[in-house]
Amino acid sequence: MSLNKLEIRNILVLCEMSDSDHLLFKGVCSLASNIRDCHVYLTHVAAPNPGFVGYDAGPQHERNMRAEMLHKEHAQLQEWADNLRSDGNDSTAIMLQGPTVEKILEEIERLHVDLVIIGRHRHGNLYRILSGSTSEEVIQKAQCPVLLFPLES
Repeated sequence: MSLNKLEIRNILVLCEMSDSDHLLFKGVCSLASNIRDCHVYLTHVAAPNPGFVGYDAGPQHERNMRAEMLHKEHAQLQEWADNLRSDGNDSTAIMLQGPTVEKILEEIERLHVDLVIIGRHRHGNLYRILSGSTSEEVIQKAQCPVLLFPLES
């Protein structure tokens, strides 16, 4: 069955802003070029500000460094979205901040997402037990298909 027969129109791609995101982006470009009239939402959920989770915000230089990091991450998302658009695909860069899975699920509903794509590192069981897995939680709670894209760890 082709992907077009699944009527995929809105794709939410979760970017970690890690070194392996270029692999994910390359795969997304290939997939998007094979689906007509889809919109790709390149999305990153940044950790919440310290005040959100009950910690002090820290000295001004730390807040400035955090703001600069968030700005760089958003600029990278925007560059990828621009690249997709230059290849003829509709794309939007979305930078969110807050509890990761909660924000992802809100965006899935808000954007009427038909497919979620998540890069998946090959961590061992101990890592997953200690840290949990965003992808596993999204798979369990999302009301749409979730595609795990294997990444080198």
